[in-house]
Amino acid sequence: MAGRDYKKIIKGLLAKAGHPNTPRAEAEAAAAKAAELMMREGIDESQVRQEEGRAPEEIEIFKLQLPGDHGTVLVKAFNPIARAMGAETIVIDSDLVMVGTVSLLNNLDMILQVVEIQMYNSANAAGEKYKDKLKAQHPTWSENRVGDATMSWVYDYFRGYGMGVAEKIRKKRQTIIDESPSNALVLRKDDIRIKEAFNKQWPSWSPLGGHSISDHGAFGEGHAAGQRADLGDGHVAGRMAGMLNG
Repeated sequence: MAGRDYKKIIKGLLAKAGHPNTPRAEAEAAAAKAAELMMREGIDESQVRQEEGRAPEEIEIFKLQLPGDHGTVLVKAFNPIARAMGAETIVIDSDLVMVGTVSLLNNLDMILQVVEIQMYNSANAAGEKYKDKLKAQHPTWSENRVGDATMSWVYDYFRGYGMGVAEKIRKKRQTIIDESPSNALVLRKDDIRIKEAFNKQWPSWSPLGGHSISDHGAFGEGHAAGQRADLGDGHVAGRMAGMLNG
């Protein structure tokens, strides 16, 4: 399948996934298929480049622009998703910086924006239910105390949501790898090149810290919701900050 055919099918799947009248099960199936085709498109592009004697796709470094109010928790929610797609990541000044091929980063840009929208919608609904539960259980608590406890709960929900989406993507990637040795080889080669570029830029890198989960129930609810999440909506504009100087 040619790359342009992939793009056409992906666009159609994302439109279906993002349409408000599409039943949820169909939307999820369409979005998951779109994510899978994004990865397959990258494999095919690598194989064509090799057959034509062209250099592999360039590796770039991008910083994801995140809102200041929730940036820290979004970094922890998005980090496992980026890594599941095959990127290397590092946190610089509370920003998530990702290393990957150009096509991988473009796909991540789109998927993470869609996940962010869905995550907020899901977390807001779940948070309202949790807030009502707190008020019923603790009628003497002030609005501020209830609000702070709810926000902490929602942040754990975010983290769980990101992990759920990451597991969904990782399974898709593993399915593609298991299909054929050539798929596995292409992805392995890209993984090595991405890792080498990352290590060259940050030779003294240390892994992102743990989730610091306060409420495992919130994390579990978010995790389950993330595994059900749609993975695409082609109408969201890009927001990559651009290649970092280094």
